Amino acid sequence: MHSGETAHHFVSPTKTRDNDEYIVKIRQNLEENAAARAEREKRRRKVLVDQLRAHEAQEVSFDQLGKLGKRNKKNLTNSFCFGIFCAKVFF
Repeated sequence: MHSGETAHHFVSPTKTRDNDEYIVKIRQNLEENAAARAEREKRRRKVLVDQLRAHEAQEVSFDQLGKLGKRNKKNLTNSFCFGIFCAKVFF
């Protein structure tokens, strides 16, 4: 090619269709990934809410144990587990 000339490349319809299909697949993959990410976030939030509720229930139990008095606390031992949290409690 000489200076000032432009090259005109012919793109076959098959190549164009392949490119369009590739782009459609990428967009579908992005949409699926976004939906999966949203579902993971929902599950993560549910686990956190469940853990918070378990923690609050555990605090209520500890408050009730505090009202029993020191005499009963020394006699019995028990452990409470909520999800990944476990605590050894003396009552």
